Amino acid sequence: MQDGRIFAVNIKSMALTDRSDVYRRNAKGDPIGADWYDEMLVQGDNVLITAYSYQDNATELSIFRLDQKTGKLSRQGVFLISSDDYYDSDNYATRIVDNKLVLYSHYSLDNLEDRDGRPVIRRWLPPEDRRAGQIKGTPLIDARHVYWPVMRTSEPVLHTITVCPLGDVGARDLSCDTTGFVGPERSQLYVSPQAVYLWTATMWEGDYWNRDDCAAEGKPIPRAGAADVAPGVVFRLPINGSDPGVLAVRGGVFDQFSIDEDRGRFRALVKWQSDRCDSPWQALAEVALIDVPTAQFGDSYSETGGREFRALPSPRQRNVENRFAGDWLVYGGRNGWGGYPPDAEDGPKTASAIAVPLNHLQDVQVLEPGHQFVRVERVGDDIMMSGYRDDSGLVISLIKLGKTARIGGQAKLAGRYESEGRSHAFNSTVEVNGSGLMGIPVVTRDQDSGRWWFYSDVSDIAFLGFSKDGVLADLGAIKGTPKDDVQTHDSYECEVSCIDWYGNSRPIFTGNRIFALMATGLVEVELRGGKVAEKQRIDLTAPLAAK
Repeated sequence: MQDGRIFAVNIKSMALTDRSDVYRRNAKGDPIGADWYDEMLVQGDNVLITAYSYQDNATELSIFRLDQKTGKLSRQGVFLISSDDYYDSDNYATRIVDNKLVLYSHYSLDNLEDRDGRPVIRRWLPPEDRRAGQIKGTPLIDARHVYWPVMRTSEPVLHTITVCPLGDVGARDLSCDTTGFVGPERSQLYVSPQAVYLWTATMWEGDYWNRDDCAAEGKPIPRAGAADVAPGVVFRLPINGSDPGVLAVRGGVFDQFSIDEDRGRFRALVKWQSDRCDSPWQALAEVALIDVPTAQFGDSYSETGGREFRALPSPRQRNVENRFAGDWLVYGGRNGWGGYPPDAEDGPKTASAIAVPLNHLQDVQVLEPGHQFVRVERVGDDIMMSGYRDDSGLVISLIKLGKTARIGGQAKLAGRYESEGRSHAFNSTVEVNGSGLMGIPVVTRDQDSGRWWFYSDVSDIAFLGFSKDGVLADLGAIKGTPKDDVQTHDSYECEVSCIDWYGNSRPIFTGNRIFALMATGLVEVELRGGKVAEKQRIDLTAPLAAK
């Protein structure tokens, strides 16, 4: 999906079979619909596009069906769900689990006071097809499924989790069940195959910025006691429709990858630091682990006072990247917020990688890959960590996890810099023997490595190979088409959603084939003499293949 359009390619023939606008047109032929088309989910033949419309103050969900024989897309329906802007720079609003669409949104309580202004869900119809009552829609929120606050908060909002069975949804209206929780505004969503988790915390609520007992600028702040760490609550909503549960917690999480559910246990890496001092986000991170049975989620809030949390080594950095991988948790950090390499005048920068065996917390290992971290990803049962030591290029380390953790191998992409921060910008494939390939978008200018959406330039894709022992090899990169040359056909024009909020380049491994998707260019990749090479390329702006 790009530019508010869905592109369909038959990878057997490498032919563009369809290019379908998700947005619509009015009677004059002008584009109408949402302002931004952000997320795409595919389930079987169904293609679901999530967007946001400021005119409708609604999430717009468009459903298309792909004809597997012809490669053509047909619109099955468009639905509007009243919501505030769901956009999140680090997480997604939609998931598909067990043939059900899971959608998150939150609402200001002020906007819910007026009964007529409360959220609804309705099918979008063109003006000429609308009949009386169809604009009103079906109420999304039932008061009997809204849970009151279980803890004190100065900035309450209504968090909602909506679950919609899919199936033949295009042929019928979208029927959904919504559960609401009133709680602190700060939140993080995590979805497992069994349940939806919503972590909310009171971190940074209130005027805590001028307390006399805070450490002076530049001096370390003592590790916080439980009473100093902001309280929070985690809501757990089972996908099967069972009643939700709550768990009292302390602190916040760094992102959705700080949370995990595995074999009946809930685990999270927690920011364990006081929020009562000036600029707490500038302090070196203190962390703790919570690891409890999911059965501990109950029907009432009971403060734990910090007894559930186990202190873990500080990454000694301000910003943390983290991942769970089976029975391991691996994390590390960096000083800077963005993905930029350190300035040359700052000298080399390093950080420790901390590997936590979750079943033997006393055996925590501290590894020294020799660089800071902008990305931590799971590769099979192991972990990839990428980042910078200096401004000369991206360094990638593969952390092998078994009975112990070790650095299996490293590779430096000299003169290349990671350009996209989203998890889906990284991909890998692992063979049965443990060897494999990985790919990641890169650019050749370090000032473009901050991974900001407003660049919208086309990245290259770098590929690396790894042995079963974790030894890495730089396989080279596939070049993207320069931005000024992308629209090679006069018939193609971007009309809406022309900024790539979520990036535009992806490595794709399917079957035994390798692809590099870079904006509106798709390249099939092959290995020649230990390096990646272009096998064939198609321009997605070209006219459709003849029938």
